[in-house]
Amino acid sequence: MRRLVAIALAVPALAACGGSAKEQPADPGAAVLSAFIAAAGRGDTKTMRTLLSAQSQARVSDAALAVLAKRLRPFARGNRLAVSERITDSFGVVAAVRQPATFAAALRLAGGSWKLELGGPIRIRPLGPRPGAREPRVRQIAAAIDNASGGGEALLYLDGQAAPDAKVYRFRDQLSVVSNLPTAVPKGRHSVVVFAGSPSTATARGWTFTVPA
Repeated sequence: MRRLVAIALAVPALAACGGSAKEQPADPGAAVLSAFIAAAGRGDTKTMRTLLSAQSQARVSDAALAVLAKRLRPFARGNRLAVSERITDSFGVVAAVRQPATFAAALRLAGGSWKLELGGPIRIRPLGPRPGAREPRVRQIAAAIDNASGGGEALLYLDGQAAPDAKVYRFRDQLSVVSNLPTAVPKGRHSVVVFAGSPSTATARGWTFTVPA
């Protein structure tokens, strides 16, 4: 897997992921997320399942998909693509925002197609600002990543852009990713997306916070 510094400097579009231009949409990550959200809006959990990786299909129950469909129903009425990026040869990240919520998922490339990667063992815990928080001043964004065994890496995005000077720290099988921002986050509502991956699996999480006027 490429190291964090290489990923931070290069922002490869998912348009370059697997297959020819005739075989893939312009942004296959965005396309699979869009189809997943549309199926959720219809309550079509069968179609949602077909858009998951084989590993995720084995992990995610029908009941969990039904809960996710309910959560994503508002996104089906309109959303904004926040992140769509290939991270490694096998994994990527995609996220959409419909205020006041953000939904993010990892992507896995298998058989030339990108699928959503959900329900894996890696867990992302926001450290600050926390989901839904109202903070008068924000100069740092951080998250903890549990069960990141076998190596691993993490990326942090603020409002769809790679957070500046994000650093990853490791202690045993836990990572933390921290960005000390050069200036305070401006007033308004903001989205955070965190990707975490190991050689065999990946996950992502998104949330929002507000800096009140």
